[in-house]
Amino acid sequence: MKAYDVVVVGARVAGAATALHLARAGYDVLIVDRVGPPADTISTHALMRSGVLSLQRANVLDRVVDAGTPEIHQVDLVFGSERISFPVADEWGVDAYYAPRRTVLDAVLLDVAMEAGVTFISGLSVTSVLRAEGGRVAGVSVRTAEGDASIFARQVVGADGTNSRIAREVEAPTLYFSKPTNSVVYSYFQGIQTSGYDFRFLDHRNVGLIPTNDGLSLLFVGGPLLEAPVDSEEYLITTLRRVAPDLAEAVDSATRTERFYRAKGIPNLLRDPGGEGWSLVGDAGFTEDPIAAHGITDALRDAELCAEAVSISLQDPAFEAEAKASYREARNRFANSLLNATVPLARFEWDGAEASRLLRDIGEVAAAECELLAGRPSFVLA
Repeated sequence: MKAYDVVVVGARVAGAATALHLARAGYDVLIVDRVGPPADTISTHALMRSGVLSLQRANVLDRVVDAGTPEIHQVDLVFGSERISFPVADEWGVDAYYAPRRTVLDAVLLDVAMEAGVTFISGLSVTSVLRAEGGRVAGVSVRTAEGDASIFARQVVGADGTNSRIAREVEAPTLYFSKPTNSVVYSYFQGIQTSGYDFRFLDHRNVGLIPTNDGLSLLFVGGPLLEAPVDSEEYLITTLRRVAPDLAEAVDSATRTERFYRAKGIPNLLRDPGGEGWSLVGDAGFTEDPIAAHGITDALRDAELCAEAVSISLQDPAFEAEAKASYREARNRFANSLLNATVPLARFEWDGAEASRLLRDIGEVAAAECELLAGRPSFVLA
């Protein structure tokens, strides 16, 4: 195979967005993935304000909206007996939230990346990284239907999830790890009326609604991992009847359109995101419990930061260490603040007042992300 400036391993949000930024900067970029174009995956779907801002900066938000993703103009929060409702304010040029299905968001980002010149090859399983003399990462080895092959690249980006092969191959140091504590059951329903995001933290449970594409609402129940039963439907319905009877009634009159999904065993994990010839982005570098509903926003934010560090490294390798260190510092500033709120939330040891405080902390992170993104020019013109 030909050599590339950058090979990105993983075609979902983080990988596609990083590749898009780099292609627009003029680099020859390849995305490889062991499966075809992105299918559905476990996800909260919810974008926070900074995630929407990232899509705007990449000039892809209109494509997501055109795919039928509803605008969300209201947020309802419940903390024990306290209920807070507020409209989505017009700040940083964002006046609505969105929660696209991953079949929409991932596909849009990959399509736009390929339109920008990115090459995408599916059906390639990465088996190892290639190294130049001195140990610098210089590409990846892949397994294809025809046999093994080598793909040489000046930079390798691992966007291949929590169990990242690239992270293992480069022995990326783990900066933080905590075991999973939360189990989430969810499904999609037609006919549930909701004004916007509906997130509730009460009686050591996290339940709520997220409007998404095709007129559907994602309804979820989260609770302590050790208490999660085998029967997902019974768990969801029983919990709703106990802590959110209005949602239980809504489910009784709605139509479930898909099976019940369960997200469990998701750790909080922070890895060093960069070294000589390699970078990590998305869940490969930072995985957090879904209770924060911030994972996609993280991926979009870090895609821009990672792409800039990779671009600097390509322009002048003498500045690679400095560029990767800047990426690490910026990423960790947000990741550590999010972990400080997410980890205790996911342990379900809070009361309403404590959950409210932790959610406010997460909101402050989103505001800081917007300040960073809006205050710095994009390093490429979209």
